[in-house]
Amino acid sequence: VFAVTERRVQDKGDVIRADRGAKRKMFLGIEVKNVEFDENTKRYLKDIQRMVKNEAKSGNFTHYHNFHLTLRYIGEVNEKTLNQLKKILDITARQTSPFFLKIGDISMFRKGNGFIVWSKIISEVNALNNLYKKLESILQTIGIDKEIRPYTPHITLGKKIRFVENVFSRNINPYTGIIHVESIILYLSHRVDGILTYTPLHIVKLKNKH
Repeated sequence: VFAVTERRVQDKGDVIRADRGAKRKMFLGIEVKNVEFDENTKRYLKDIQRMVKNEAKSGNFTHYHNFHLTLRYIGEVNEKTLNQLKKILDITARQTSPFFLKIGDISMFRKGNGFIVWSKIISEVNALNNLYKKLESILQTIGIDKEIRPYTPHITLGKKIRFVENVFSRNINPYTGIIHVESIILYLSHRVDGILTYTPLHIVKLKNKH
């Protein structure tokens, strides 16, 4: 049994109006989007998903249009904190230059009765880590607790995956494309008609051009 459990809502205005006054679950992220290899990158990730599905008997897989890299999970916030998060993204973007990333091999770990499968991020990881540290430092000024787990950048391909042979054995050809990181995004994580949905609420271009 396979399920696509994540999608993107296009009309963020409707989402904001519907949720106004309620606490909302947020995270900061980078969309898998680039200038030259946009669809190629997503097709590559989709091909890996297909390989995983061929050796799995069940699992929940990320939607093609929803591949992203999480910078920092925030959790539930109120309207005041939401506005503070938007300002933090604005400040951080002014201090950060665009950079690029590359996708590495896939990895997985067991959680409960299944596996979480992701694609590792390689190349220019220092730039990504510096961005993460900037955000982490500023987030503490608005009362968000410091993340104690080490930051492991990755793109989640699927969750709750159960393999027929209890292991994924395929060799993955390396991807040679480049992901250009040109913006950071504040996402709302919520359910629409029972489907886990990621809606961008605030997108900010990286502007520092040293």
